[in-house]
Amino acid sequence: MEHLANDGMTSRIIATLREKFPMEIDAEDSQRLSQTVREQIILARRHGFASEYGVATFVATAWMLGLGFDKKIPAVAECLAREDMSEEDRALWLEQFCVLLFTKLAEG
Repeated sequence: MEHLANDGMTSRIIATLREKFPMEIDAEDSQRLSQTVREQIILARRHGFASEYGVATFVATAWMLGLGFDKKIPAVAECLAREDMSEEDRALWLEQFCVLLFTKLAEG
């Protein structure tokens, strides 16, 4: 049953990524993309994300910052390790981190 739920979530996350990053997603091999999203869903769950919002936010962040972002970026690793933050707060933190990072990069 969990496998079917993950397949549905994988499809919904890919659809959302395709909506936000159409050219980049269409350039990816569909089997490789599905496998990568499934792996990131598993990793998100290991980081304590259970809701679809939390998992999707984690996967989208991996898409934008690169695989392994959860270990390579110290501030992100610290946030993900915090036990005093709820899942929703950690997902919101990831969203805000990406917005701030890309805003700063765009400003030069």
